[in-house]
Amino acid sequence: MGVHPKGLEDLPVYVEGSLCVYWDRECRYPWQTEAKLNDARNDPVLRLYPEEFRRLWENSWTTGLDSFLEMGMIDLIMEEAEGLGLVNEFP
Repeated sequence: MGVHPKGLEDLPVYVEGSLCVYWDRECRYPWQTEAKLNDARNDPVLRLYPEEFRRLWENSWTTGLDSFLEMGMIDLIMEEAEGLGLVNEFP
């Protein structure tokens, strides 16, 4: 990992070369109160899909409800890109 940007040393900031990512699972904003989280947790729509609550409010990776792109389509796009000389530099 690279050096943290100045002033962000105490935050979950990840640096790799020119890539800088802030990824946090802690509620740090004033509006993210326990009451607000309980309201969201008890929202009738989110109660049907607990993985959506985890994704939206806990910033957790989930499998989701539906795929954004089917894997077959992604494979075709990647093959075409490689044929054009494009490569993914980030593993």
